[in-house]
Amino acid sequence: MRAFNLAHYYRYQAIHAFSVNAPDGNIVKAEKIIQMFKTKEIKQGLKSELYHSCRCNLFPNAKDFYSALDTLAEYGYVVYENVTAANNRPTQMVYVNPNI
Repeated sequence: MRAFNLAHYYRYQAIHAFSVNAPDGNIVKAEKIIQMFKTKEIKQGLKSELYHSCRCNLFPNAKDFYSALDTLAEYGYVVYENVTAANNRPTQMVYVNPNI
């Protein structure tokens, strides 16, 4: 766990060190999602359920939230699985990396 915290620290430092301007808006939003996952102890859920449970002023609409969630998926913090919802519509289940 300590190694993960150390890696997270260096990743955060690298983002700030190598960014010419302010950090990308998606990065800031993605970090906010991680904080919400930790605070609310969220381990999995449908995309729409996560959007409703993580609402704040940073995400005025679902598109912004999903964009930040896609950023987390690129970095390996979350994984998507295609599932069929109760109304037989395809949706995505989001699984949060247990190491965060």
